[in-house]
Amino acid sequence: MTLSFSRHTGWALLVALFAVGCGDDSSGADAGGTVMGDGAGVRVSIAGTSACARKTDGSPVCWGGNNGQQLGDGSTTDRSSPVAVMGVGAVRDVAVGGFHACAVLADGTAQCWGTNRNGQLGFGMEMTQPQNPVAVSGLTDAREITVGLSHSCVVRRNGSASCWGDNSLGQVGDGSAAGNRAFPTMVVGSSVMTDLVTLDAGNNHTCALRDNGGVVCWGQGTAGQLGNGARNNSPSSVQVSGLADAVALSAGGNHSCAVRQGGTVVCWGANTNGQLGDGSMSDRMAPTPVPGITDAVKVACGAQHTCALRRGGSVLCWGLNMNGQLGDASTMTRTAPTPVMGVSNAVAVAAGQNFSCVVQGNGTALCWGGNGNGQLGRGSFGATPEPVAPVAL
Repeated sequence: MTLSFSRHTGWALLVALFAVGCGDDSSGADAGGTVMGDGAGVRVSIAGTSACARKTDGSPVCWGGNNGQQLGDGSTTDRSSPVAVMGVGAVRDVAVGGFHACAVLADGTAQCWGTNRNGQLGFGMEMTQPQNPVAVSGLTDAREITVGLSHSCVVRRNGSASCWGDNSLGQVGDGSAAGNRAFPTMVVGSSVMTDLVTLDAGNNHTCALRDNGGVVCWGQGTAGQLGNGARNNSPSSVQVSGLADAVALSAGGNHSCAVRQGGTVVCWGANTNGQLGDGSMSDRMAPTPVPGITDAVKVACGAQHTCALRRGGSVLCWGLNMNGQLGDASTMTRTAPTPVMGVSNAVAVAAGQNFSCVVQGNGTALCWGGNGNGQLGRGSFGATPEPVAPVAL
């Protein structure tokens, strides 16, 4: 799931996108991207077929698919309207993945809830699944959090990153690619990084924005989603080729994108359904320009689609559209950007498995696309290929 953060314009939206599904309304998930942001204090994170938000009072709520208890209400019942996360007070940041979710509290500690098969809740045990949110062990200086398919990562106050959970493909970034990590583990590259601004997790990879505009990624790379010109996994961070002026980024199911200074967008990785936006369906191993965008401020990668927020508050989306997740009132897959209908004052954008959301300037959230698990948050089920009723936050 990928965060979208601009060093020049600040947070725009938190969307934890988890689930690179094939566009159906099943509750299976693939971690696609986390995008974070604020609108009147509201932050939204979506992934797979689930969503979580921080309300204006700081309290966390979740809705949508819940078969891993990722909504935090102690049940496995899907919810079509937001429900409170049990036992968690005011939060600074919240992120949802395929079957688990996490939040950062004001004091720098973090709590996670949901599935824990690979230790992705970070409390020191695997397989055991608590009924209530648990504290992440030894973490007292978290600044921001992102959640993938079965792993979790934070940026710490000193600019370093730590991850935990599934590490079979190097998702934890500690230099190895074996086993699970049930505790936070430092991400390494050629050296320990201390200049990270933000980060975002996809299914099984994570990318981070550095203070100098560079981007590093680690984990699964078989579709080119690490952006280093290869199709290899990497258990430590590698530099994304030719990218030195990024101001925002997002990681999707098996692809990644960044906004560059000047407002252009580049994407790399899997392109099976045109999610890279370059007019083709060919995978790209290095950043490739998305034609026709010169005023982007944020980008959000979903499972197999991508959306970009423009300076004026409108949104463009492209890629898989089987459930109407592009918001253009159709279900036609697009290999180039297409406008989302009826959105003109967005301040943040998020993309999940088969749906998308924006936070508007007044703090309301709008979602569109698949809704088989109630992920549009409007109190009902049934897909909608364009934004309609706001989420009842």
